Amino acid sequence: MMPSKEITGMKDTTDPNISENKMLLNKISITNFRSIKELKDLRIEPLQALVGENNCGKSNILRAIKCFLTSGAGSMEIKDFNDQEEVTTIECSFTNLTEMASRRLAPHLTSGCLVLKKELKISTDAKGKKA
Repeated sequence: MMPSKEITGMKDTTDPNISENKMLLNKISITNFRSIKELKDLRIEPLQALVGENNCGKSNILRAIKCFLTSGAGSMEIKDFNDQEEVTTIECSFTNLTEMASRRLAPHLTSGCLVLKKELKISTDAKGKKA
């Protein structure tokens, strides 16, 4: 017998109020990040499981989300670029915007979703050193 939700603190993801007033990440695309050369439109669900063999990139998807949500370069290092000559791109799509945010951002929404992109590249300083 499964314990009640109140005892375990679990939330019912079918509850329409669970994500009230919270933007939800619903899709991510990643290019040139660690072991990921290109991952297009990975759908993200309220309860997500990443399943695969060792070293197939599951943790790198989570690292890419963390990088995207962290300001600036998101703690990204040179070793995090799959190809150091190419730009790394992390694009996230968010749904469940508040009514006020939807109105304010209306010109920037795509099919009711807010799509944001972070692009990172390695630059070289005047001495030719990568930074």
